[in-house]
Amino acid sequence: MKRESTVSLVWKLVKGIFFLPTWHRQDGVNRDPNLWVFGAWRGERYADNSRALFEFVLHHHPEIKAVWIARSEDVFRHLDEQKLPVVMADSREGVEMQRKASVAVISWGINEDMDARYLNGAKILFLWHGMPLKKIGKDEMAFKTNARSRWKQFKTRLRERVLPYECMLAVAARKGRLVTVSTAPFFTPFLQSAWLLDRPFIWEVGMPRNDKLFDVGHEKMMEILDREYDKPVKVLYMPTFRDQCSEVSGCFNPFERAGFQADSFCKMLEEQNMVFLYKGHFMDQDNRVAYGERMLTVGDNDYDDLYRFVKDVDVLVTDYSSIYFDFLLCRKPIVLFPFDLDDYVAHSRPFYFDYKLMEGKKVYTWHELEMVLRNRDYTVPSDKTVALFNHYRDGQCCRRLFDKMRPWAFPTTSTTH
Repeated sequence: MKRESTVSLVWKLVKGIFFLPTWHRQDGVNRDPNLWVFGAWRGERYADNSRALFEFVLHHHPEIKAVWIARSEDVFRHLDEQKLPVVMADSREGVEMQRKASVAVISWGINEDMDARYLNGAKILFLWHGMPLKKIGKDEMAFKTNARSRWKQFKTRLRERVLPYECMLAVAARKGRLVTVSTAPFFTPFLQSAWLLDRPFIWEVGMPRNDKLFDVGHEKMMEILDREYDKPVKVLYMPTFRDQCSEVSGCFNPFERAGFQADSFCKMLEEQNMVFLYKGHFMDQDNRVAYGERMLTVGDNDYDDLYRFVKDVDVLVTDYSSIYFDFLLCRKPIVLFPFDLDDYVAHSRPFYFDYKLMEGKKVYTWHELEMVLRNRDYTVPSDKTVALFNHYRDGQCCRRLFDKMRPWAFPTTSTTH
């Protein structure tokens, strides 16, 4: 990621000083309890938990005015063509919507998904994009702070004073206006630590996007693969983001690690009638696979909803990604490929719990993965593991979440509908 220069920070601080009165005045303004704004993935994608809840509210609760906040012209056009309520974050209408909204639903960060300058006083539903194996939030920052200079720490404290909207989650948490969700009691203590939240502000209702894993529909790409390859075994490889790779090379390429041999691997796919689908992390999306016709890169344009795509996969291969916890609900085989485990923990992020709890066949080289796939030497995780990481397994997360939101969003009115 591009680092902010000191000059840019100083200029931002100067502008922030003049904006502070406007920021503080918002906190006393009455907001519309029926207006909720939604955003995700830096405003660049219409996806994830925010999307799932947005569509649920649109379809089942027309009394709520739900509006999507976009930063990408492509996202805006996509939703506008579907006649869905959408505004650009920096447009006059977008600013007005954020000024008036009583609830803001996000999945990455309040400053990225929306414009936090206009949300002081709103309640924030923080639908983080995955349950944590690796440390996140304040816990991640504490790990990285050890390498920070005193000057960088001073800049952080200064930013918190003069640019409070850049620390919006902390501000909302202190005022009791921040809520997040958990898929099981197992994760709740980690979320408390990461977001500095008391337990009542973490709702164990499941993740909205996981409702799509129970969807009866199918993505077109899956139907095409079934026709072209005579219903092949679909293996999806979804590795997580590597902080240290981004800092050095800008893109993580797993096919340059762990002894990958394209000819041998592609031959195995042909013999076993398999297709190998590579879905890189959002931050590594420029990396593409070009080794054979049965090794395909999956991009955002290859599906409408990622989780409706994922549900039709036959085998998941991953490492430290939260997709592991979601895919457990599909009750299908998972192969774990932590070939850089020690390096990841030491230089990217430590874990909240012992990786041994992650049930699944573990391999550490591409050759081992090839043999596991060739011999079908994988199993479905046990019911015990599924229940440990997912309290609910019914495709009703959006409904449960909305039922919790109603008294939270309308504290002085009746909760019946």
